[in-house]
Amino acid sequence: MSRLHAVREADLDAIAAGAVVLGCGGGGDPRLFVELLRPLMTSTSVEVIAPDQLPEEALVMPVGIVGSALALEEQLPSGREFADTAAALTRWTGKRPTAVMTFEGGGLNALSGIAAALALGIPVVDADLLGRAMPRLDHFSLAAAGLELCPVTLAQPGGLITVVDGVDVLGAEVAVRSLIGRTSGWGALAIASIDARTVQEACIPGTLSRAHELGQHIGALGSWQEIAESSGALVMGTGRVRAVRRSRPDTGDRRGSVILEHDSAVIRVEFESEFLTVALDGEMIATCPDIVTLLDVRTGAFVSCESVHQGHDVAVLVLPGPQWWADEVGRLKVVGPRAFGIDHDAVLMEAR
Repeated sequence: MSRLHAVREADLDAIAAGAVVLGCGGGGDPRLFVELLRPLMTSTSVEVIAPDQLPEEALVMPVGIVGSALALEEQLPSGREFADTAAALTRWTGKRPTAVMTFEGGGLNALSGIAAALALGIPVVDADLLGRAMPRLDHFSLAAAGLELCPVTLAQPGGLITVVDGVDVLGAEVAVRSLIGRTSGWGALAIASIDARTVQEACIPGTLSRAHELGQHIGALGSWQEIAESSGALVMGTGRVRAVRRSRPDTGDRRGSVILEHDSAVIRVEFESEFLTVALDGEMIATCPDIVTLLDVRTGAFVSCESVHQGHDVAVLVLPGPQWWADEVGRLKVVGPRAFGIDHDAVLMEAR
């Protein structure tokens, strides 16, 4: 993978295209941030630092957008949210960040670190806490490493700023979701700054570069076959969607599924905001944290969890997830199928 050293206006489209892949059918539309960033970056760039190039004294603040992508589209950022949430966290902790990183490398948050770096005038680190899009804070690699997230600060449109402290990772998740659910529907979240060693040991390296490289490969391609080949994805199968079961969060049922016919077999794709697992005739053949994505076989367009529908002709593709998750026993508990209530061990592409 080629390493990204700086982000310029010309790089935004490629990063966004790759972020759609890493979004796994969710994570929000990264083109929203592209349109917000493009006029700000016509004559400037953002420095990108690899984790292993961070100075020992570095303090890196993970940031991103939490909440509803629809709410974000309806009430666009003013441009102050990242500066406000970072300033609030700096006041609370007394620690000023020397760099930022996105906490989620898939979907629209792939560009949130760039937006924050631009707002604060500091570099962005080529890393994240997931390696793809996932729905909750307790999936973060920091949680898998046994570290806490708090204090965190949340800046919402309209100027409301909240500090959450004194709770564990699950407590932070509950508090943040409750706040945004009762107010604006979205906010800019900043997590307590971490040192260089923590970035190197407890974060996913190279996510921004991966999005950029994926986007460069697939940006000009038309067919789903070309996209699969150029991205190095495994094709799990193609077929027509026969049924889609949507989640019902109001009843506590957060998971949905897509059923499609593949030759004489049945493929079932489970999702919760993002695609999670793939089963063929009841046998699990791919799972998170690998990158599970659907493509429209007629147009080559990526299909989201929200847009997939009965009668849709799709291809199911899987790319390898970050090796970090499989490097130590216990990490997969945070992002594997059981983290979503699916009683099965992780089935990873690299193990094939």
